[in-house]
Amino acid sequence: MTKRTLQLNMDFGAYGKKGDKIKIQVDSEGTPLLKFWRRRVKEAGKNKCVEWVGAKPKRQKSKPSAEPVKTQLDSQAEEPSDGGSSDDNQST
Repeated sequence: MTKRTLQLNMDFGAYGKKGDKIKIQVDSEGTPLLKFWRRRVKEAGKNKCVEWVGAKPKRQKSKPSAEPVKTQLDSQAEEPSDGGSSDDNQST
C-alpha cells in the first residue's frame, strides 16, 4: 500500500482543519482505502473540499500472456475422432 497527500480545503473536525495536508493510504490505482476519504474525494469534484497534492500514481496495466490459454473445449476439439463406427474402415 502506498500513501498520498491530501490538502484539506475545509474543516473536517477530528480529521483536520482547513489548509492541513494529511497522508492517507491508497491502493495501487490511487483510491483511498478508507470509505470516509473515498467519499470526500468524490465530493471534491463538486465542492473542492479536498485536493490531491503531487502527481497521481500511474495505473499498473496487466500484460497479456504470450501464449493463449487453452480451455477444456479447445482440448476436446484437437482430439482426433474415429468418425463413428469402425466398420467403415475394415475390409473383408
